[in-house]
Amino acid sequence: MAVTMMERLYSLLRVTLNDGTVLIGSTYEEVVKNLWHDSWDAATTVEEYMEKVQKRVVIQTGDSITFHDHESFIKELARVKLVTTIETDVAH
Repeated sequence: MAVTMMERLYSLLRVTLNDGTVLIGSTYEEVVKNLWHDSWDAATTVEEYMEKVQKRVVIQTGDSITFHDHESFIKELARVKLVTTIETDVAH
């Protein structure tokens, strides 16, 4: 079933981190930007932030993540248990 434009406008992602922090955004990109802005990281771009997180994941978990966009970044964090839930709410 195709997603209508109205559903897309009202779709929200809710991502919960393993420390209980909840991030909300209308896109995966917005969620990652919120994660970056909430961090103490000195990265100058969201892409630089994602690369730094990629390196820290190896140190913290011993596992590596690979990603090609914001969605795959969040899903990889879920795979290594740094994100505990990814939920989508659509207002009707």
